[in-house]
Amino acid sequence: MTTEKGVWNIQQVRDKQLQSAWKTYSGPQELWLAGKNTTGQLGQNETAVANRSSPVQIPGTTWAEVIFDRQYTRPLGMKTDGSIWAWGDNEDGNLGQNNETQYSSPVQVMGGSGSIGSVDASTTHSMAVKSDGTLWAWGEGSKGQLANNSGGPSFYRSSPIQITGDWSRNISAGVNRAGGVKTDGTLWMWGYNNDGVLGQNETYAPSKRGYSSPVQIPGTWSTSRGGFSFYAQALAIKGDGTLWAWGKNEAGNLGLSNKTTYSSPVQVGSDTTWAWVNAKHKGSYAVKTDGTLWSWGYNSLGGLGHNNQTEYSSPKQVGSGTDWSKTWGNETVGAGLKTDGTAWMWGRNSQAGQQGHNNTTDYSSPKQVPGNYIWISPANLNNQNQFIL
Repeated sequence: MTTEKGVWNIQQVRDKQLQSAWKTYSGPQELWLAGKNTTGQLGQNETAVANRSSPVQIPGTTWAEVIFDRQYTRPLGMKTDGSIWAWGDNEDGNLGQNNETQYSSPVQVMGGSGSIGSVDASTTHSMAVKSDGTLWAWGEGSKGQLANNSGGPSFYRSSPIQITGDWSRNISAGVNRAGGVKTDGTLWMWGYNNDGVLGQNETYAPSKRGYSSPVQIPGTWSTSRGGFSFYAQALAIKGDGTLWAWGKNEAGNLGLSNKTTYSSPVQVGSDTTWAWVNAKHKGSYAVKTDGTLWSWGYNSLGGLGHNNQTEYSSPKQVGSGTDWSKTWGNETVGAGLKTDGTAWMWGRNSQAGQQGHNNTTDYSSPKQVPGNYIWISPANLNNQNQFIL
């Protein structure tokens, strides 16, 4: 086997990990959740409301990735064998079980395919990429977000349907819309087009509500997981490491030093070192290849991690650390993973102790969550958090 030598930046290391050339951890990968449990989303096989301010374990030791929908009532997870699992709220068949029954413990959606793809979920629907590059969607599809050239007020699918194309792991599901990067580096989006978030240089109008099949965003984009994310705003990294933003900008969350809404991509600054982005609600988060963490937009309860509640309309570095690898967040809470496997959270914690610190204190700067992790995802409206050990 060829030995590769030299100094690697974080993006190059991540690319190797995604190619399965290097593995970050070969031991048990346990899933732990904390926070609200209104729909059985903590996976404890219980229906009564039992919030947890310290993480509780979901059975199994082979979890690879977990995402919550926007309401944080329905987790969607993938195991190391590529199998996909869901539990919690099942309105419109979002658990992929061909029914609308609520489950308080994981149920399998799709079979294993031998290696890891990726998953994502929104309030309206869920998506998954298999290791063979096929993309699947299920749930509510009234605005065309299932990309099968159909839609309508009562349109939904309670089991997965395939979206044509050869897709990378870089997919993102928004409310009533979705998008993803194909293996050739092209970016495609579909569904509801309010605020120009589909990047077609047009805003919502009765005659142009959206697209029920994928439409392309010009350019060549990063295929690495975490290089594209959107909610009401979109953030995406091109293959040259530049960062671009478009969509709703009410809190400066596009990072363009203004609050103007854009319906096509606009470059954020001039840096070519962006490696990971996350856009949820009115908060934006990113990591550069030098390991620095950045955030901007709305800052209620210190959700941007700057030890204040000041709104920022351009990227601002969180602290002075250079050892961050991934980040997630929204308008009230943020989270990040460091290269040593430690997880850190900040922002709102007072509703249900959802940050896993065994208290209900809000934090406006990063605070470490006990343990070592390979994945962490913070909450949004219902303030639910999950961790993988």
